Amino acid sequence: MPTNLNRKSLADIEADKQKRRLATTELIRREYETSAKQRFNLATAELPGTQRPQKVFDSVEKTIKDSLKFEGFKPKPVPNFEKSRADVKLNAAMLKREKHLLDKEEKEQAELLHQMELGLKDASEFYRWQREMEQKDDIEKIERIQKMKIEMELAREQAIIAQEKNVQKNHENAIKVKKEIDVLLTERDK
Repeated sequence: MPTNLNRKSLADIEADKQKRRLATTELIRREYETSAKQRFNLATAELPGTQRPQKVFDSVEKTIKDSLKFEGFKPKPVPNFEKSRADVKLNAAMLKREKHLLDKEEKEQAELLHQMELGLKDASEFYRWQREMEQKDDIEKIERIQKMKIEMELAREQAIIAQEKNVQKNHENAIKVKKEIDVLLTERDK
């Protein structure tokens, strides 16, 4: 291990660090004071802090615009293509494409008419049949629901009647048992 490694104490290292820091800050301070580079003053630093940020922004923007003097070229505004249509040059290729599209549409329509003449039915008949089937299904569903309601009502009424019969039977049995007990008690007392 090198012998000069342990010669400096921690206090010596801190003192050297402090000296270097002071030397660097002094060098930077002298550089800004003596050179043409000067620290710029912020306009917002001079404004009172109670103003709203928008007012501060507006005032800074105004001072910048006042200090700048633009002369000469000013650009045109961007055109609004929604209000005015763009000029399109018609060339031979574009005309051929348009003609091809029109011919293709005419051919498709002629083919459709030819197939209809041969007996092809359009979709309107299918849609009519579909609506009829849906209506029929809805009617069957409603009938099923009504039937279930009626069956439930009948089952309820039958349950009530069965309950009443059961109560009546129990009541008759209770009367019969009481009479038998009375007969037995009277026979025993004799």
